[in-house]
Amino acid sequence: MNRKKEILKGTNWSIFIILCISLFVIVNYLSIRHFKTFDMTFSGEFSLSEQTKKFLKNLKEEIEIYVLLPVGDESYERVERLLNSFKSESPKIKVEFLDPEKDREKYEMVLKKYSVTTPNAVVFANKERSKWVEKDQFVEYDFSNYQFDGMAKVKSFKGEGSFLNAMYEVVDPRKPKIYFTIGHGERRDFEENNKGIYLFKERLSKEGAVTEELQTIGLAEIPEDASLVIVAGPQMPFTKQEEEILERYFERGGALFLFLDPVIEEGKEMKFGKTGLEEMCERFGVELLDGLIVDPEASLLAGRAQTFFGVNYSHHSITSDLEKNKYPILFILARPLKVVDAVNKDYKSETLISTSSAAWGETNLSNLKDVKKDEKDHQGVLTLSAVVSSKGKNKSRMVVVGDSDVISEGAFLSQLGGNSIFALNCVHYLVEQEERISIPPKEVSRQSIVLTSTQLITNFVILVVLFPFIIAVFGVFVYFVRRR
Repeated sequence: MNRKKEILKGTNWSIFIILCISLFVIVNYLSIRHFKTFDMTFSGEFSLSEQTKKFLKNLKEEIEIYVLLPVGDESYERVERLLNSFKSESPKIKVEFLDPEKDREKYEMVLKKYSVTTPNAVVFANKERSKWVEKDQFVEYDFSNYQFDGMAKVKSFKGEGSFLNAMYEVVDPRKPKIYFTIGHGERRDFEENNKGIYLFKERLSKEGAVTEELQTIGLAEIPEDASLVIVAGPQMPFTKQEEEILERYFERGGALFLFLDPVIEEGKEMKFGKTGLEEMCERFGVELLDGLIVDPEASLLAGRAQTFFGVNYSHHSITSDLEKNKYPILFILARPLKVVDAVNKDYKSETLISTSSAAWGETNLSNLKDVKKDEKDHQGVLTLSAVVSSKGKNKSRMVVVGDSDVISEGAFLSQLGGNSIFALNCVHYLVEQEERISIPPKEVSRQSIVLTSTQLITNFVILVVLFPFIIAVFGVFVYFVRRR
């Protein structure tokens, strides 16, 4: 009888162990195939943006990703986390990590196959198309303490935006043709103090766009291959003929990006001049006002309220991430705009960026060193940038900014980051590549815990003395209870 009980007991335990092992295997299998990650950081450092999730969920073609980073690299863990998040959103993402030391043969093969010229990179491939992103494009360093400790710390991680644009490029090989107008004193990349426009064009080229200058004087029509026409800070007016060809291009489904500074004519007395595009802009719902915006509440420097931040954003795909991450945009000597009803009701205009309620548009040019608000000035919340879109069959789109300094070198390279993101977001929207809307870099958070001497002693007593003592007392108690 006892023998039978022992066999039954052993059988039960065997079944129990087999079921536990089976459950363990099933759970692990399901977690590998359908794993989900959670971001518990306060800043949402490891969360994907909505546009990334949308792109990955709608992905129809498989993308192979090769990570060419050594395991000890300071960005390795962040790249791994990010790509695992990509995989959790789409089964079309295939990732392989290749260590240059351990996987040398495969590593060299990938370098050669995809023409990678830098040792630390991430390669994205889809069929015959590929794109590799070098480390400097997804990691930003802080060199402030380099001279003291000889080390550069990771300041921010830009992987999500860089990787998303690379994936977008390999699944959508379209190369937008972007023309920059010349002949009116616009910003040009070879001129002194205009490095910003060079950086802007360089970034567009890295994303696959083709940029070219366009002389509009004497031109009959805007070229048919134009995906976008950019007017970057004209200082002399466009002729009526030039305005008409830009308007015809826009009405047949074209895209315009206008940086229109306040033009000041110097003579016996200074006065505001014209850009030649006032009538066209107003017909489509954006009025160009004369004036220099002063915003004391958002000024960058005390006593220089004409240099200020635009921080009030509308709910639009161009500015949604800027608003969410509180990225400011720097303006220097901007003109006020006004959103009005378009002559053609097929077009809708709306504000993108605006000033604080304390701002005004200074119209008196006689004393710019000591500007004061008066009744003649434009007052209240003023529009800094506006967007126009077509509600009809064509897909016309236009963005107007009252300041070309938005893409100046200082603003474009600013550590605040808002200017470059805004300019690129506008381009992506205008050429109908909203999936490539720039994603702000994720700041690398380092939170140090500093304890006083009293707190250190208290923690030592609790963790090293009290807890072990309580466990020992409980063990002795259990021992004597069982002896009874």
